[in-house]
Amino acid sequence: ILESQIRLLKHELAQTLALSPYTLHGWRRKGWLHSRQLGGRGGPWAVWVDAAELDRLRALKECPRLWNQQERLVRLRAPGPRGD
Repeated sequence: ILESQIRLLKHELAQTLALSPYTLHGWRRKGWLHSRQLGGRGGPWAVWVDAAELDRLRALKECPRLWNQQERLVRLRAPGPRGD
């Protein structure tokens, strides 16, 4: 993990973004987050974020789900590069 990146548990990120953990779970399943399950099956999920990724996720949360926003939503749904 790069120094500028943070690994948060899914519920911590949900709290930071004021989102439901269920919403983040759906985003994870759709591939909109870089995440990994810790400790195997049934373990908590860790999500890799940096300042730019937090900004992207906040923008995704706030972006209206309207037809005229489709191009923006496509960009916002693509996670940024993860530096290991």
